[in-house]
Amino acid sequence: MNSLNKEFLFDLLFLSFILSLLNSFFFTNFVSSQGIDEVSFDGVIFFTLFFLVLYVFHLLVSSLKYAIARITKNSFPAKLIFFNVLVLLLLGSICFFVKDLTPMFLIFSLLLFNITSYVNKYYTK
Repeated sequence: MNSLNKEFLFDLLFLSFILSLLNSFFFTNFVSSQGIDEVSFDGVIFFTLFFLVLYVFHLLVSSLKYAIARITKNSFPAKLIFFNVLVLLLLGSICFFVKDLTPMFLIFSLLLFNITSYVNKYYTK
């Protein structure tokens, strides 16, 4: 199995799960600390719902990263440029759709996806 496939499996199975878990935890704590009463769900239900939505988002981002890597022949600079632009457009469209800037906190997930690409490219042979 080549390094690109290993990176894709790592992103799908591990990184997407951990990022979704952490982001859901931070977001639900933020909502509960702000005392937002608009959320009528129980905390566990809200966390689970938000986790599932974020997990699908991270799976989509992982698949997008793999597709861009395949198209650019795993050229690191081209992959990062195209990947970052497309994910920022995706986040911008989500913010436009929900009319709120809160989803922009997912830029930190983008940073971690870039770090895994860097580590895969330069530290694994």
